Amino acid sequence: MKINFILFSLVFFFSLSSSKIFSSDFLVLSMYGEITKKESNEKKWIKIKTGSDLKFSDEIKLPEKSYICLYHESGNSFEFTKPGIYKLNTLSELLKKRGKQSVDIISKYIFKQIFEADNNIFKDSKSGTMSISIGGVERGLNEFGDDKSDSKHKIIKTKLPTHYFTIDDNIEFSWHPIHKNQNYTFLIVNSVNDTVLLKNTKDTSFKIDISKLKLEKDICYFWSVSSGAYKSESYCLYLFKDADKQKIIDEVRAIESQFGEEQSPIKDMVLAIYYTSKKIDDRAIKHFQNALNSAPGSIEYRKIYALYLSKSGFENEAKKVLNMKN
Repeated sequence: MKINFILFSLVFFFSLSSSKIFSSDFLVLSMYGEITKKESNEKKWIKIKTGSDLKFSDEIKLPEKSYICLYHESGNSFEFTKPGIYKLNTLSELLKKRGKQSVDIISKYIFKQIFEADNNIFKDSKSGTMSISIGGVERGLNEFGDDKSDSKHKIIKTKLPTHYFTIDDNIEFSWHPIHKNQNYTFLIVNSVNDTVLLKNTKDTSFKIDISKLKLEKDICYFWSVSSGAYKSESYCLYLFKDADKQKIIDEVRAIESQFGEEQSPIKDMVLAIYYTSKKIDDRAIKHFQNALNSAPGSIEYRKIYALYLSKSGFENEAKKVLNMKN
């Protein structure tokens, strides 16, 4: 049974966001825990949920092990993780300092991903287990477990990321083991299959400093790993041109400047989605995992990560992310 987790108010808001129609001061972008609000001149605390509208005059109460991210139409976001009572009118001064964001990063990156995930999430009516399917090729890997390579088909299964579009010099390739104490051959070739690098190792990962290989930029090289009759698929290794690399660095700095220097779940999610748009998967995965480590109960963040995994052909991993326990 297909289900839509996001609340109608969030869907409605997103459909109107381009015209800047906003019915209240804040929207609850993501949250978990029994968080409540108290309206002005009221004594009763009321439960809130993802998609709820909040006003500057409201107070919110966070219990232990809870999290909430609020979105303001100016493009700013605010996160609360510590238990306590917070008066939202104290955010008005922060909003004045931050001002209106030139690019609404939250609307640009987060909302679209949530809706796309919602439209492809299914829930088993008996077990309650969630899964997501985008129609990609299922690779059957187990990035989060101790899965072995496929002995039946003599395939070495690589771990994420597989294709490397990189702006970094030092990167690490990894794969699942065949047997203990196995010898592996790591290989990089160019487009005409000339060997660029060939190394033997007993490890199931291999680190390289790309700057020492003197690779050309803006073309695909191909990496793979083998062991006797076992072999992985070949994957692209791509170095961005200097101008493109600098543009990415500048855009990342612009994103980071909107969130400040401290690490936060929403900042990590935006950076992860940005990097996926550039196919820089190693950095994207790092930020996805940082966000889930910081806010493990956020179903919205888990859905976005699961969407990425499913699009990459890792539907088993996507299912595990969707159903992970806090």
